[in-house]
Amino acid sequence: MKRKLLLSIFTAVLVVFAFAAQAHATFGLGEFTRVVYDPTTNVEEVTDLGTIGTGAGQINFATASNLVLGGGALAYQLSDFGSGAMYSQLQVAYFAVGGAIPGTDNASAVWVSGGSTAPGTSGRASAGLLSGMLSCISYWSSSSTGGLGVQFIGSMTPGSTYWDVMNKGGGSAVGGLGGFISGNNSNNFGVEITSPGLYGAVEQSIYYFGSPTTRSTGVNIGTVQTVVDGGYTVINPVPLPPSLLLLAPGLLGLFGVRRKMA
Repeated sequence: MKRKLLLSIFTAVLVVFAFAAQAHATFGLGEFTRVVYDPTTNVEEVTDLGTIGTGAGQINFATASNLVLGGGALAYQLSDFGSGAMYSQLQVAYFAVGGAIPGTDNASAVWVSGGSTAPGTSGRASAGLLSGMLSCISYWSSSSTGGLGVQFIGSMTPGSTYWDVMNKGGGSAVGGLGGFISGNNSNNFGVEITSPGLYGAVEQSIYYFGSPTTRSTGVNIGTVQTVVDGGYTVINPVPLPPSLLLLAPGLLGLFGVRRKMA
């Protein structure tokens, strides 16, 4: 009994620390932002996951390991996207624009999610990206859930949303961050959230652009997982050892045998 109590306390402490980094985040430049949306039901959910940086409580892709963000009260749920929403219709993307990042001295850097192929910039639209981002930030903050400035849930098409500004309403501009990424970069646009698989998560790479005003290719600096069932995000998840994956079915089988015997 005592062991179970200690285990419960330890688990609770881990959960508190896991979500502590997002506690003081508000929409703004330099904030790592998650967007989950459903083009069918016309609803998007934008969540500020925290500030990118090297300070205490900030998101540091160089050192983060199994960092859990955007869960708890900020977790996305299928019901957030209205009647008729399905996991197979949801799309997810991550980005951060601007902000003074410690160690880089670059107030115009860009971070964006993508697939296995690094996206490239058009070498233009940097100023438009920042002004568009400021327009979105202002709208998300004023319309945020509970007035906390950390999450927005609403229509995709009122004029200052991720879909309208960053995806330019769809078409060939999807994933282009308002023209910042060259061509149709559906790879960057994110991935479809399907029904839970082995890990119940979809995985993307995070690419960094230190010189957004010149033509360049993003530098892969980390990995992000969107957990389907729990509605949260994991930065640089540590893969489960193959031995553990083999052990799990065995344990489940043993549990089934013991239940049957009981």
